[in-house]
Amino acid sequence: MYAEQNKADLKVMRLILGAIKSAMAQGDSMRVITELLRWCLGAALLLTVDVFAEAVVFEWLQWNGTTQKDWFFLLWWLIVAGWTVSSARRVWQAMSNKPN
Repeated sequence: MYAEQNKADLKVMRLILGAIKSAMAQGDSMRVITELLRWCLGAALLLTVDVFAEAVVFEWLQWNGTTQKDWFFLLWWLIVAGWTVSSARRVWQAMSNKPN
C-alpha cells in the first residue's frame, strides 16, 4: 500500500518538475514557480485546517466515529477540488504566457 502511494507521489513530483522545466524553457519561469508555490502553500493551509478540525474540533464535539461530520468532508473536498482546478488554471496560464 505504501509503495503504491510512494509511486503516486513520485508521479506528481515528476509532473510538477516537468511543468517547471517547460515554463523555464518558455522564459516565464518566475511566474510559474510563483503559482506553483502559491498552490503548495494553499494546499498546506487546507491540510492544516483539516487536521485541526479532526484533532481538536471533532474531538471536542465528540463527533469522531459518527456521521455528524459528513457535511464537513463534503465541503472539504469541494474546496480542495476548487482550489486545485483554479490553481491548475493559473499555472496553465503562466505556462502559456497569457495575461490574467
